[in-house]
Amino acid sequence: MTPDIYVKTADLYDFIWDHHDKLIRKEAVIAENKDTGYEIRVSADPAANDRAIFRVFRQGKEVQTEDAIGEDEVFDTYRMLNLQYLFPVTVVEPEDPLGLLTSGMKDEPDDEPDFNKLMEECHEWIDLTEEPDSKVELIKDAIALREDDLVQATRDFMEVLAEDDLVPLNAKEEDELLREVLEHVLIYLSVKHNISVWRPDIYTKENGEQYLDPYPYTQDS
Repeated sequence: MTPDIYVKTADLYDFIWDHHDKLIRKEAVIAENKDTGYEIRVSADPAANDRAIFRVFRQGKEVQTEDAIGEDEVFDTYRMLNLQYLFPVTVVEPEDPLGLLTSGMKDEPDDEPDFNKLMEECHEWIDLTEEPDSKVELIKDAIALREDDLVQATRDFMEVLAEDDLVPLNAKEEDELLREVLEHVLIYLSVKHNISVWRPDIYTKENGEQYLDPYPYTQDS
């Protein structure tokens, strides 16, 4: 049930500001969970540059609308919608918006994964089948955070290189472009120049056994 976040919470206000004219005419999908059918869309108010209009859809049907004015409110609203609709193990319905607060979820993790320790362990093919669930979850968190960092670094890199506006209106297209560029760069560095890249992934066999696969991957995901 891992969601696809096409525009990160911290980047959304700038995204709306940079593409205000386009977002007046057409809303953009900025996050979705393909397993549950939920997606979050955003558009801009033609009468106010700093007002965002969020709409949440489930399998094409609108379930909630939220307005937000100013950077802080845009940040808080988007973060709330992500937690409410994309991340819960059991997705709560709009009529019970606070239900997820009783599910044991935390707004933010208390501690980020110890990347230094994980990097020492995650450069080799590792059998995770017998590892405790807590360690596997820690590794999954580290992989997700690392992927976010790599995509953000690619975005910064492309914004410096690109002469024209990099970000298309459709945030999903932007995410696909950045990941394609990232993949080409990492393969070039690791295969052609033998430069070590920390980007492990978890490979799951048909029988449910899980292995940590270092980059470049030896197995197809």
